[in-house]
Amino acid sequence: YRSILSFQDEILAKFGWKIGYTEDMEKRLIAAIYHPEMTWEWKYQIDVYGFQFNKTDDLILFPWDNITIARNSFLPVRKHKPIFSLHENITGNESNLAFYVPHNPPCLFNNIYGSDYMTPKSGPSTQAKWGTLHGRPAHGNPECNTPLTVSEQEDLERQLA
Repeated sequence: YRSILSFQDEILAKFGWKIGYTEDMEKRLIAAIYHPEMTWEWKYQIDVYGFQFNKTDDLILFPWDNITIARNSFLPVRKHKPIFSLHENITGNESNLAFYVPHNPPCLFNNIYGSDYMTPKSGPSTQAKWGTLHGRPAHGNPECNTPLTVSEQEDLERQLA
């Protein structure tokens, strides 16, 4: 999270977007990346959520939603889609610019939202923290034990370093 905030000037130079956050957002490790010409009421933004990893319990806490998930449902994150910039390439290396997704989305969503996560719902039960607030932990229900390939294991070690 703090690394993303430290790149504010580079993100503005490369993409023309700004990082916005309030004191409360910073405490909960969240920021919004947005185009400066858009207003807060009507805009497209990318939310950046930080997390804390408890190596002893192999669990990840997301302070924004106050949920704890299993590390193996989330890490290692994997490259999903490239990000293209309309601005000049200032890094000289575009290959690392990408959107990433959790390692095992079906198991992650099953743990956070319940086994019926694919069923459309409305109301408070759609919020990530609802299950945790109502006695259903967001990990171990079911276990996410997808074996890692050698490459994924290397990615995990690099991401945890």
